[in-house]
Amino acid sequence: MASAISHAYVALSLSSSFPARQLPRRWLVLGMAWAVVPDIDVIGFQFGIRYGDLLGHRGITHSLAFAALLSILVAACVPRQKLQQTKRSILALFLFVVTASHGLLMR
Repeated sequence: MASAISHAYVALSLSSSFPARQLPRRWLVLGMAWAVVPDIDVIGFQFGIRYGDLLGHRGITHSLAFAALLSILVAACVPRQKLQQTKRSILALFLFVVTASHGLLMR
């Protein structure tokens, strides 16, 4: 069973697939946190959402669509003067890969 630590470690490992000069340390830390984000769905248990529901654990937050949407949204929120378009794309791709890895690791 994967844990928050193992999800973060996978993000750390996946970072080696990206050129070091294009992946600043702060993005790596963000990616490690983002690899755990899909587990935010456990909050739903407090609101009566059952495990097997769409919003339940391993539901929509563990999907590729969620990973893509969240990654694009975060990359788009970085101010233009702080990030060139090319680097914005790399950030979005990195966040997508580490978030999508969460769903793959649970299998």
